[in-house]
Order: sequence, then structure tokens, then C-alpha cells
Amino acid sequence: MATDTTTDIMQIRDLIERWAAYRDAFLWDKFRKVWHPDGVMIATWSQSTYEEFIENTERGKKEHGLWYMHILGGSGIEVDGTRGISMTKMIITQRINLDGVLCDMNNFARHFDFWEKREGRWGLVRRETICDKDMLVPVYRTRRRSSNWTKASWKNIRRNTSTLPIAPYTTATQSRRTSRATAAPPPWRICINAARTGWQESLKTRTAKPHEARRM
Repeated sequence: MATDTTTDIMQIRDLIERWAAYRDAFLWDKFRKVWHPDGVMIATWSQSTYEEFIENTERGKKEHGLWYMHILGGSGIEVDGTRGISMTKMIITQRINLDGVLCDMNNFARHFDFWEKREGRWGLVRRETICDKDMLVPVYRTRRRSSNWTKASWKNIRRNTSTLPIAPYTTATQSRRTSRATAAPPPWRICINAARTGWQESLKTRTAKPHEARRM
């Protein structure tokens, strides 16, 4: 049987998920029901009431085409009477055009929330966002450089992303591959090949003469 604390934790977890779903879908009437009237939202780009947060989000979408998605992870929730706190891991992702290069910007962050139960209803009083790490990844792998990019900008994007441009195939690449193929194998490779050959010969012997293998 669930205790009162377990029920409260489940209700808070439900509100955490509703916050992300309603905010990303711009369902502001339902989004408001997650908060108490004096709720404060401290995001990575603003510090205001949740009503001002809604206005700024709408303005950014209409004027600049800003669109974010929140991917939620695990939550740690603690309840004491009519008050509660929670920490939720999440990823904020956005697709942007950076100097002619389409990129995915991922922000690994945490939400610290302060909850309060008023008149039998849990609501969000304060939310603070703490960023742990940022990641910028080009959407397409390409060897063509944008004319708007400088050499320093291209080196910087290669240094900070795991998706690198495809290296052109040249005669130097072919010569390196040929030299590796004709070179003598290292000692560790010779030992591995010898052990593999001996194991295969032993397996053939046991398969051909199973009665002899049993007497061994």
C-alpha cells in the first residue's frame, strides 16, 4: 500500500513530465496549471515569472524561429509535509543554422525545483536550471567547406565535435595502405595467428575422431 509520501512523489513526477510536454508543444493553458500563481522560472536565458517566461518563449518563436525540445532523464524527489524539492536530469536540444552550417546544439542540464502543496494541490514555486555541458554537432558529414567560414572557424568546429569531415582520398592515402599491407606483422600478431591455427587444428582433430578425444 502506497504511503502519503509516495503518492506526493508520484504527483510531483507527473508535473515534471507535464512541464516538458506542455512547454515543447506550446500548450500554455495546460502549462500554467503546473505552477502556483507566484511561480518563478530561472532558465539559461531568462529570470522571470512563469507568465513572462511564456511571453519570451512565444516572442523568440515568432521573431527568431527558436524551438527547443526537452528530453527528461531521472528525477530525485524529496517531500517533507507540504513542501518538496526535486532534481531532474535532462537534455535541451535545438537545431540551428550556424554561419551556413546546420548543427544540433545539445545542452546537458539539470532542473532544481521547489514545490508546495496548497489547498490539496501540488504546484511549482521556483525552477532553476543548471547547465553541465554543451555540445555542438554538424548535422551532415561533408568535405565541402562553407564560403562564409574562415579556416579558424572550421578547425574550431572539428575540435569540439565528434563528427568530422570526410578526408579526401589521395595517392598518399593509397601508398600508406599499401605499405601497411606489405609490412611484416608485429610479434603480437604472429602469436595470435599461431594460437588461432593451433586451436583450429585441435578442433578439426576432435571433430574427426570424437572417440579418441574422449580417451584423451
